[in-house]
Amino acid sequence: MTTRGGARGTSYWAEFPETYRAEHVTTIAKWIAVGESGVVIGGSGAGKSNLVGFITTRTDVLCKGLPGELDDYAFIHMDVNSLPAVNTPFFYRSMLLGLQNAARQIDPALAQEIQQAAGMLISLDDTLGLHYVLQQAHEILVNGGGKHVVWLIDRFDEACVKLEATTLNSLRNLRDGPQLKGRLSYVVFTRHPLARLRNPRDYDEFHEIMAPNTCWVGPMTERDGRWVAAQMAERHNLTFSDDAIDLLLELSGGLPAFLKAACSALATGMLVPGEPAQVWLETILEQQSALRNCQEMWDDLTPDEQSALSAIAAGAPEESLDAVAVDYLLVSNLVMRKTQETGDPILRVFSPVFELFVLRQQLHIAEGVTLDPRTGALKVNDRVLRTKLTPAEHRLLAYLVEHKGETCDPQVLLAQTWPEKPPAGSDAMAALAQVVADLRSKIELDPAKGVLVQQVDGAGYRLMDVERLVEVHISIDEERFQSQVRKIVDSDFFRGLEGKAREMRQARAATT
Repeated sequence: MTTRGGARGTSYWAEFPETYRAEHVTTIAKWIAVGESGVVIGGSGAGKSNLVGFITTRTDVLCKGLPGELDDYAFIHMDVNSLPAVNTPFFYRSMLLGLQNAARQIDPALAQEIQQAAGMLISLDDTLGLHYVLQQAHEILVNGGGKHVVWLIDRFDEACVKLEATTLNSLRNLRDGPQLKGRLSYVVFTRHPLARLRNPRDYDEFHEIMAPNTCWVGPMTERDGRWVAAQMAERHNLTFSDDAIDLLLELSGGLPAFLKAACSALATGMLVPGEPAQVWLETILEQQSALRNCQEMWDDLTPDEQSALSAIAAGAPEESLDAVAVDYLLVSNLVMRKTQETGDPILRVFSPVFELFVLRQQLHIAEGVTLDPRTGALKVNDRVLRTKLTPAEHRLLAYLVEHKGETCDPQVLLAQTWPEKPPAGSDAMAALAQVVADLRSKIELDPAKGVLVQQVDGAGYRLMDVERLVEVHISIDEERFQSQVRKIVDSDFFRGLEGKAREMRQARAATT
């Protein structure tokens, strides 16, 4: 890492290369080119706001993927968070103001026409009147100004939740009017899919024109990641080494928020070049911004998705996971399929930073019962079972708690207790019985109260009484956390990192 001179440019968005998020810009341009609309979804830390700002400011780049010239389009930006309140009058009035400003830049006479139409309103809360004025204003821009109107509406989540269904559906009514057909497009930017924000049946007409075109913003390409790292280094008058950037990209998984937090830590000396990857990993996750983004991504998931993500982080095979949850994790870019050395695909969390965070999270596995993957501790009604269980005992007990009262098949228990390589053959049942016996010795402290883990002849085992677990008192295995960290840094993400970095530099040198 070296110090460098020079000042940054005066225009923030002008500094961005034309190739920034090129794949997303191209997708959005395809929607607009045929008069369609769509949703751009970006979770916490994904850089959605940067994409909105880039598209809004650099419409010349977007127009390279559109038919005609830049002057054929009127791009109008609205930030729902800027509204005093999210309701129909304020939403309509904000749209009207945006149309007036756009018309003023095209031809003041057009703006005057819109102003005259607005003067017919009975009041600023006249939603029916506002709707008709909006229709007239759009027609003035389309017919009088010769424009294709494109709405870029940021932070649309709250609007989807709070606006009346008739208001949302009226946007489709505007788009499909005979004077505007094919000349009006909406691109809304959200943190969640529309169907998660509100039942699509409530506003089916609007949802129908938006949902088919969906674009997820997630980790950046290596091209954009390297540009961001170079930009962050320049802010501190530094130059990061190729080795450092390679490791930052690997740890962050390309997520803008993680990468920026890591770059700041490197620039301020919190990350020291040459330190082990494990040290960098933990240091990055300790940054408040990275930790906040991790928490928000985690909180945005359903319990089933959290459970699947935790299982993926722990190395569970895909076939053992809920398919619907896995599909969402894949489409939202939180996990990816990677090819192992054997050629077989495996699911991995997109970033070691987020993977480590996931491994630390508690899972609600039954009513009143949570599991802390970081320590291996189970809590029942907020009381910790202070026992030092082996990994096999821990996995067996967690599964039995999750299926309390059910008789669990021995073969299923074998797979759950030893997920990587279950015992086979004549020794399998004996191995399972031994783990059950060891577990009983630790949690069945009062024989007079009967067994907690019962063997059902010929059928398997079941947990009899979850509530009785609160009577157990044993110590937490604090070493599990460090073993999880070691598991991550020993994974495919880090193996041969120096070799990969060298290959990447050689490839770049060959093209220059």
